[in-house]
Amino acid sequence: MYKESEKASMIDGDSNIGNTLHKRSLKRYNAPKYWHNQFSDNVVNQVDESIFRPLFEEKMGAPNIPIRQLIGINILKEAFGISDEQMFDQVQFHLLVRKALGITHMDDPGPSIEVYYLFRRHIVEYELETGNDLYKQCFESITKCQVMKFKVEGKSIRMDSKLIGSNIAWYSRFQIVHETTLMACEHLSIKQLHCLKKQDRLTHETLLNEPAQQLVYTCTAESIEKRLTDLGYLIYGLLNHFSNQLPHYELLRRVFDEQFIVDKNTVKPRNKKDISAKSVQNPHDPDATFRCKEEQKVKGYSTNLTETCDEKGLNLITNVQTDNVSAPDNGFLEEAITDSQKNVLSGKIKNVHADGAYHSLENQIFATKEQLELYLTGMQGKPPRYTITVTEQGLEVIDTQTGEILIAHKTKKQSWGIKTEKGYRYFTQKDIDAAVLRKGLKDIPPEKKKIRNNVEATVFQYSFHTRNNKTRYRGLIKHKLFAFARCLWINLVRITNYEIKICQGAL
Repeated sequence: MYKESEKASMIDGDSNIGNTLHKRSLKRYNAPKYWHNQFSDNVVNQVDESIFRPLFEEKMGAPNIPIRQLIGINILKEAFGISDEQMFDQVQFHLLVRKALGITHMDDPGPSIEVYYLFRRHIVEYELETGNDLYKQCFESITKCQVMKFKVEGKSIRMDSKLIGSNIAWYSRFQIVHETTLMACEHLSIKQLHCLKKQDRLTHETLLNEPAQQLVYTCTAESIEKRLTDLGYLIYGLLNHFSNQLPHYELLRRVFDEQFIVDKNTVKPRNKKDISAKSVQNPHDPDATFRCKEEQKVKGYSTNLTETCDEKGLNLITNVQTDNVSAPDNGFLEEAITDSQKNVLSGKIKNVHADGAYHSLENQIFATKEQLELYLTGMQGKPPRYTITVTEQGLEVIDTQTGEILIAHKTKKQSWGIKTEKGYRYFTQKDIDAAVLRKGLKDIPPEKKKIRNNVEATVFQYSFHTRNNKTRYRGLIKHKLFAFARCLWINLVRITNYEIKICQGAL
């Protein structure tokens, strides 16, 4: 039967760690402002274990280890940027880490690494099956307790996103198809292979027994194209014969549909220009997609961070969203504001600070509806050649290249037009709205625009322990766990620094 754990261990005079320390060490061990006690009070003890009740009732049964300790271990692992094995060495032998997790007895072994792995695996499986993000609920519950305790207002918020790579190799098109086919054919028996056509069996024997990377480096482009076509026919035969028996069938089907076209039983590779950036980039992480942002090329995910930015008091991260890397930034704004307002903050959000990537007509309508001041640092895209100003005579249009001022007149098609050397140039209501917004952004005071800038420091801290801008993980849900853990730690560091600052001010 599920039962929540106690928040603190019972004091035992013989095994309590505090009884074995020197007076000076004991003072630091019990210091309420030191990080391990702050972590215990403001993170571990604030975990609402009832959030994970359905996980244990449906998959794991009654937990024999406090869930709050497992959550704490995950956060500290990402805080220190270490491996699982290193983290559990800390759990066993580091006194401050043990105190942070609420383990105060020398004879208490703490959670095992096997239980930790089982817990993480079931969180991932539960979200895949139900769509319920338990870790997000846990993050919001902890942050809400911190907001209430430290009276965070949250009248102003700011946000920014970070593109982050998955722990996958950079595969070419041929390598993606080859590796996916290899994964699907790995467990096929000789008897099953004889169901295929002779040419497909030959492709299986010759191509799949040689590493894709070796083929890429030793063959010409024409030869690779021929081999890619042969793999297409092999996959086509596999999908038709082994729909219910083939491992990774859905992944193989997806790769085939993305990379090939079938016309009257003839299989041809698609034109590279027709392959979407949302296609499979590596079969070992099908969730990862591709994006080229300026000169940065990423195969992975995009994380959006939202934090309070009030002038006085403590500021905390209130919302974390992780999606595939092709997700646009402006798609994060509404959910970030709504979830922060509903699940974390107690006051009303009035000001939102973001960069030009968050601009969209839908976001402007949402901001107006919610009575929000949306401060953007600019708008995406090149400035238009013509600037538009609404006047009593009509639309005043200025050609920025020639400096010529023209008056646009309304046409029958609900648009306005001017005559140029190359013909007529028409402006729609959308162009007018964009011009009004662009002018309004120019009129925003510089001090208001600068408020957004500090969120970049938060983004830097979020990705501090990544290598070459890549995490240790694969899969969307595992990247969500990573993002929530890092942000909970960032909030804890801010709380600790804030408490020290308040204490020093009082002294």
